[in-house]
Amino acid sequence: MFLNTVGLVLGAAQLVPCWKFATADEFRSALTGNQDTLVAFVAPSSAASDSLEPQWAEVHQEHPNAIAVDCLHDHSLCDETDLASFPAIRLYLKDGSMQRYRGPRRTKDITAFVKRLSRPVITYVTQNAASDFSKSDNVVLVARLANNDDSLRFNANDLSAVDALQSLIRQCSTPLVAQLTRRNEMEHFSAGKSLVYFFASDHERREEYSSDIRQLARNFREYLNFVTVDSSEYSDMLLGLGLPKDVSEALALQNSQTGQIFPYIGKLDTKSVESFIVDISEGNVQPWDGQSPVAEQDGVQSVHNEL
Repeated sequence: MFLNTVGLVLGAAQLVPCWKFATADEFRSALTGNQDTLVAFVAPSSAASDSLEPQWAEVHQEHPNAIAVDCLHDHSLCDETDLASFPAIRLYLKDGSMQRYRGPRRTKDITAFVKRLSRPVITYVTQNAASDFSKSDNVVLVARLANNDDSLRFNANDLSAVDALQSLIRQCSTPLVAQLTRRNEMEHFSAGKSLVYFFASDHERREEYSSDIRQLARNFREYLNFVTVDSSEYSDMLLGLGLPKDVSEALALQNSQTGQIFPYIGKLDTKSVESFIVDISEGNVQPWDGQSPVAEQDGVQSVHNEL
């Protein structure tokens, strides 16, 4: 019985991800090698680092050169690398350069980032290979050019402006429901549209919400930007939007013109979110008063008629 119990405990332990940290010497040795090295700088006691741990274990399976550094233990090493926050992910290339990763901290996004940088900036493909190449990343731009350069004078007028191509790529690559990250937060904050935030610490729940709400985001895209937020990383933002810091999931709408905030805790599906947005637009919901966080609601907050 005792041996069976020990076996069960050991088996369970093998299924639970656990940080395996590189020492300062191992870190420096990896950077002087002849291979690209992906590094996660973490603070194990933080919720954001904890949520990255299982994702990083999967990343390491695909990229054995991925290592992690404990910045609470090797704080002097992390100070040398000029880190502003944790966790931070960087790819050190064998040519001596370094690229910061600022996307969602999910396995598929991190591995896509590494693969993206391993490819040449421009890849020449044949007609037969174009279909497979178009599936190699989340966003792929394929230019089909003829050998006759003169023909471009009559076909490329729409792209003649200096920033036209960048603008086209930005429009096509921006998802209807994006995850708020350090890389894109200023872009969303300065877009001039009201923001609809969905907070959850579980990335699968954020993915589920994104899928469910996508059509609604399409319907309101002229006026609203929908974003998901990892509440373990942006916990301070919850309080600033009138939400309790320990809430499992919640939603808030921030009017970019007036600065008014409309927090909501309750049932969060397409129908309830749409009703909440419509009620705000019709003046049936009062903005947050800036004092205590809101409590869970069965419906929307109605405007009180003093008469």
